[in-house]
Amino acid sequence: MMFTSKKLHWTVSLLWILMSMLLISGCSKKKKKTTAGKDPAAEKKDADKKAGDPKSADMKPGDDTAPAGDPAKPGDTADPKAGEPGKTDPANPADPKAGEPGKTDAPATPAKEPTAAEQLRAKVARAELLAAKKTDEAYKEALALVSEILKQDYSNFDAMMVMATIYYQQENMEKMRSVLDYILALHKKMNPPTEPGPLWQYMMGKYYIFLADGAESKGMNLSVISYKAQAEKYFGHPSAASQPEAVFSMGVLLLERGETNTAVELLEKAEKLGGANVLKKEWRLPLNLGAGYLLQKKGDAALTKFEYALNLNKSCEKCHYNLALLYVSWDDFPQIGKLADKERAEKVIYHAKAYSEFLKKKKITDRALQIRIDSWMELARERLAGKGSK
Repeated sequence: MMFTSKKLHWTVSLLWILMSMLLISGCSKKKKKTTAGKDPAAEKKDADKKAGDPKSADMKPGDDTAPAGDPAKPGDTADPKAGEPGKTDPANPADPKAGEPGKTDAPATPAKEPTAAEQLRAKVARAELLAAKKTDEAYKEALALVSEILKQDYSNFDAMMVMATIYYQQENMEKMRSVLDYILALHKKMNPPTEPGPLWQYMMGKYYIFLADGAESKGMNLSVISYKAQAEKYFGHPSAASQPEAVFSMGVLLLERGETNTAVELLEKAEKLGGANVLKKEWRLPLNLGAGYLLQKKGDAALTKFEYALNLNKSCEKCHYNLALLYVSWDDFPQIGKLADKERAEKVIYHAKAYSEFLKKKKITDRALQIRIDSWMELARERLAGKGSK
């Protein structure tokens, strides 16, 4: 019995020891499992982050996804309204409303101030536009601008050419010549010396034509020849080869001298160069070109040019003269256009009368010229009556 009690006592003690060991072992594993997942410092960092995130309070269980974009960066779509129709981003420079009151855009870069040279060029351009108006008030304003320019740049050739152009348009040829001489003197002082441009060459040629006209009115024929030779030198200058007015003037001089074919070539060249230029409405160009075609026996081409010149200048007396001459020349031009003989005769009388009236108004008493005009009208009347027609 004592043995049994002792044995029972040892058995209970052993069981207690085993149970204690199991309890200790289980607690140790549980503690190890819970502390092995996270570092205490990281656990504190996570706790602080959650405490500062206002959305963490609204986070649902299992919602562990981060926002799609960072709202601090332009272009991200964290804002649920971003990209909706009608919505604009004030930070976007393409926004048409950017810069309005309340916007936070940076101020626009101020416009660059024009340089002194750019300011002078703008004034020259303004003076050129004023000169093209051809009114006294515009001339006055343009000359004032030119004076301002020359005070800043005494050798501004563009400004001086505007001044010369104004004097030319005002038919003040002596003042124009003085400006041209000053320009030439400046060119000669350059290192190396240079020659003035094509517009200068043209204007100097026109000055000598002006002198030739004056000499012709006084019957100074030798002076006329000399002045026109000087004009040809300037009109034919290599730098003026692309100047339509200079080419045209050279063609006229050669036409007067009887060099018809070369003259027509130059006049056709001037017509092409000046098609969109000042020669577009210059009636003298088609008039002279028509005269060249008339001398070349190109009747229909001459007719087209004469009619165009008369359309540009309704009071062109030379147009009437040349048209009457063309229509009355039945021997040289049996057929002009598609005109019947009677219609052609009527045109002779119409243009001859118009030219005759001009002679009377101008009180020109050129008896030989008047006899020629009268003979054309008489021939046309005979044609109308059926006499002399083939």
